[in-house]
Amino acid sequence: MKFNKVVVIGCGGIWSYLRPLLCKILSFTPGAPISLVLVDGDEFDFSNLDRQDMKAADDGRKKAEVFADKIMLEYPKLHVQILKEYLTEDNVKKVDWNNALVLSCVDNHPTRLLLAKIARTKKNMVLISGASDFMKGNAHAHIVNDGKELTFGIDVCHPEIATTKEMNPGKMTCEMKARLPRGGQHAISNSFTATIMSKYVFDLLKGGTPDQSFPLIATKSETFYDLDNLVMDTTSRMVPLPKAVTSKKRRVVKRVIRRINRVRDIPRIQKVRNLARTRRSK
Repeated sequence: MKFNKVVVIGCGGIWSYLRPLLCKILSFTPGAPISLVLVDGDEFDFSNLDRQDMKAADDGRKKAEVFADKIMLEYPKLHVQILKEYLTEDNVKKVDWNNALVLSCVDNHPTRLLLAKIARTKKNMVLISGASDFMKGNAHAHIVNDGKELTFGIDVCHPEIATTKEMNPGKMTCEMKARLPRGGQHAISNSFTATIMSKYVFDLLKGGTPDQSFPLIATKSETFYDLDNLVMDTTSRMVPLPKAVTSKKRRVVKRVIRRINRVRDIPRIQKVRNLARTRRSK
């Protein structure tokens, strides 16, 4: 899968920490796309200072515009376009999604659901979604290659997204936006989610072909973390392979899964061996 652009949806907390990592990857990874599209209709507010990459002078400015200026100044190799609107069903066609690597940094379920639906209609598209909630968060990779889903969409893995009753921010009035609760995020968790998302990006860009990306798909298509308890885990969201898939691909996937399982089972295996030695000694 050859990406020709990176599309970023949402330029708030997570994107503030993902931006420098992503720009370095795109600027210095051979063959990486250099076209970047930023989509966000929100403006900076003083309440964002504690967790987003903004200056006091940015108050009231469109986030997409501020970050575009920073990227063009710091990474002149990259070509940046902006859409200063919230993503809705009405403006979806303003973005070219084909062969795009899409990064979802939004904080609402309606936009996450819309992006998952868009991905299913494309021949080639990868959607990496990030979320954080104070000291917890996750990142998820939804991969569509040659018109087939290789991993399940985030709305399938998290039913609360598919059944959300929230309203898309692009359809809210100014009064409704003003009543939205503030907070719920922290700079620490935003940066942690951004780091995981950037690792997914790096793995996909260096992979070259879908076959080489199978380890990513099979073993870590979603990553969760809880910083309060210093816990992190990954899980597979891979769509089961149909019978028509060649046995070679099946063997590759099974071999990767077996390796992961062996690593995860080392403590259990050691316990069993110790128990067996104890019984023999008796």
